[in-house]
Amino acid sequence: EKRRKLNNLLKYSEVYKDTILINKEISVKEKIHIPAGYKVIVKPGTNILFENNGQIISESPFIAIGTKKDSIHFRAKTKGNNNKGILFLNTKGSIFKYVKFKGLRNYNDEFRTLPGSICFYESTVSFSNTTFDTNFGGDDLLNIVRSQFNITSSELLNSKADALDSDFSYGNIKNTTFKNIGNDAIDVSGTTLYISDIMISDVQDKGISVGEDSHITGKNIIINNSSIALTSKDLSTLNLDRVEVNNCDVVFTVFQKKSEYGPASINCQNVTYKNYKEEYLVQMDNTLFINSTESKVKVKDVE
Repeated sequence: EKRRKLNNLLKYSEVYKDTILINKEISVKEKIHIPAGYKVIVKPGTNILFENNGQIISESPFIAIGTKKDSIHFRAKTKGNNNKGILFLNTKGSIFKYVKFKGLRNYNDEFRTLPGSICFYESTVSFSNTTFDTNFGGDDLLNIVRSQFNITSSELLNSKADALDSDFSYGNIKNTTFKNIGNDAIDVSGTTLYISDIMISDVQDKGISVGEDSHITGKNIIINNSSIALTSKDLSTLNLDRVEVNNCDVVFTVFQKKSEYGPASINCQNVTYKNYKEEYLVQMDNTLFINSTESKVKVKDVE
């Protein structure tokens, strides 16, 4: 039964008991379902090319470790084709290093339609030296739900909407760049996240958006050319140290949007900002501290 589910993958890979080895170019033309019980090893230099209707759903972890000179590619075979993305479901211990994802659409099949082109649900995953570039359809470049994740020395570029959308998860992001984002660069709900050495630029909506009882702690953050730099809402906290904000319409917004939650807060130390239209918008009962000084100006309806 397991081998039946692997169908087209078998002719491009070698299967050894509980290990699937991919070391040659694959053309993904339809749905490939990898059941639980395997470990999928992708060798350096491998190209996994998605054609129309091509998609992968994996219930087994991927170990995709390339090198600086010989990276691994998961990408659309032709620009803008109608592929259907990647979903990792209940996988533990996936590792992606020196990997490039490009040109994928949001995952969808006969059972589910998801917002992200690369989705992780109830999984653990680690990315380093990984590039997520350009998504078509759906919203998010990378969508993570009820999962634990680490992102280090990576890039999220040219997203149609949110670059990273994390729900009910726990994560760490370090030394990572977000650029040319159609909605939010980092958007979290119900998530605890630690961030450091982050560069965010050219964002249509919010650089960092913390919502629905989420908590972000971080340091060494630069945000350039964003509509709103920093937002905390609905019982969330955003605590940052050493922050630089340039050329944003609004630097801080703090408010409650949903009645079932409560007030939110932002506390930024060693923060500088210039070339903005509005310094901050703080709703009544919500809290903003800038360099240890609390904002006293509050309005009724920030949203």
